[in-house]
Amino acid sequence: MSPRVHVPETGWVPVQANGLTHAVFVDGEEDAPLVVLQHGFPDTPHTWDDVLPYLLDAGYRVARPWGRGIAPSEIPASDAYDVEDTARDLVGIIEALGAESAILVGHDWGAWASWGAVYVDPSRIQRLVAVAIPHPVSIVPRMSVVWGARHLI
Repeated sequence: MSPRVHVPETGWVPVQANGLTHAVFVDGEEDAPLVVLQHGFPDTPHTWDDVLPYLLDAGYRVARPWGRGIAPSEIPASDAYDVEDTARDLVGIIEALGAESAILVGHDWGAWASWGAVYVDPSRIQRLVAVAIPHPVSIVPRMSVVWGARHLI
């Protein structure tokens, strides 16, 4: 068996947002409407590889950031990984890319961050698509729900 060789990720741009450097794939024309695709955990922006060509063909500019603390994005100095921090990351990425607003698509933990981004600055979010996570208000607290989400606590 040959040894594993680490091959660093390439093709991303550094984007300063919410006090961190975020690694973001950015594709499409700079003046096109922006779509931000936020992956879940333990995924990466490559979650969206198969979706990317369709969005580009439809005329969108597409940003696919790594979540905070997930290499090659910067690791925060503290344990700041709550919904508000990740929501502010998304709003900051939209701002840093020069867009007034964006369509935001979040999967799994990225959906939680996306719901939070609407709360943090609704003027920056044109549309929201949350995949695999319902709106937090729709979750009825029951012991089975708590047990099912125990890994989040």
